[in-house]
Formats: sequence, C-alpha cells, structure tokens
Amino acid sequence: MSKRVLVSVDRGMTDKTSKVVWDHEVPILQAVHGADIKLLDLSEVEDLKGSALVLQGTTQVVDPKDPRFRDQPKERVPLVEILKRNLSIGEQFSGNIDEEYDRLIACYGTHPDYNMPFVEYVYGRPDRGDFKKAIGEIVEAEENYDESHPGAKPVALRTEPLTEDEMRAELDRAHIEYPKSAKGPTLRRLYEAAMSTETA
Repeated sequence: MSKRVLVSVDRGMTDKTSKVVWDHEVPILQAVHGADIKLLDLSEVEDLKGSALVLQGTTQVVDPKDPRFRDQPKERVPLVEILKRNLSIGEQFSGNIDEEYDRLIACYGTHPDYNMPFVEYVYGRPDRGDFKKAIGEIVEAEENYDESHPGAKPVALRTEPLTEDEMRAELDRAHIEYPKSAKGPTLRRLYEAAMSTETA
C-alpha cells in the first residue's frame, strides 16, 4: 500500500528540495528530475530531539500555564511525532485511483522526449494495471479528514472551568491521591498542582 513519505530531491550541491509525496510518486519524481531521490527519516534529524506538550490527540503545542488550556487534556509527544502528524507521514493512500492518475498528469506534466504524461511514461496507461499495483491496497478515508491541516484534529476549548466532580474524576483517572473532603478553591489548587506535575 502506498504511504506518505518525506523525500529529498538532490539536483546538486546547492539545489536540494524536500517534499512530502506518496510512495508511488517517487519513481515519477526520479523520471522528472533525473535526480537522486532520498527518503528522509525524521528520527535522524538532530533538531527534532525532545518533546512538546500538546492538546491530547492533536499537534497543537500549548503552554501549560496558559489558562485557556488549563482544563484541556494534554499529552507530551516527541517532536518527531508532531511533525509526522502535521505532514501526514505514514498515512496510507485512501483516494480514487483514476483521480490520482489524473492528479499526477496535472502535477508532473508531459515528458519532453516522448510526448506522454510522466505518470504514463513510468507506469503505462491505467488499464495496464501497473499504476494500480504500485498503489496497492487502498484504505478507507478517515471521517472529517482536513486536507488543509491533515495532522491536527480540531479541539473545542472549554470556556467554563471544570466542576468539582470533573476535577475529582480527572484526579482519580490519573491515580493521584488527594483529600476527598477537599472542595472549592482548595480542590482547584490541588487539581492544578497535580495536573502541572503530570504534564511536566
């Protein structure tokens, strides 16, 4: 099955371009540019060591001291994973094969020597089956897929603070001990101190 990958198109010492493409696009890139195409492994990028605090299930980095995010569930995620989510690295192809073939014709144009689309030059006509074979198994598209920002899921921010029962439930979920008699501002301080420790 074809997946999203990050590649580097190396046309020489001073001309290197990185882009996210489908696996099945890599041979077309090679035909178009006549260049060395390398798959990039984000885990090897030194600047991506470490992690960041994000809203749970998203790539939205947050400041734990920002009151807007106080009662939102958060998680600490490696920077590499955040970038993979934002770029959809590893996402499996879930589109229509005929539409994808047409997209590649529009994207890469015509081979100057053979007067045929680059996708046809590499894979032949669609009815030959090589293009379909290169894509492989097609997965069903996720619901609410946002093409403009595929890695992030929209999060509705709470405008009201958690109720006392909700704070107790969150503390219990995190297996944090606290005086069961705590309430009001005391419970809020205990909750905020415990949550800031959990997400640090």
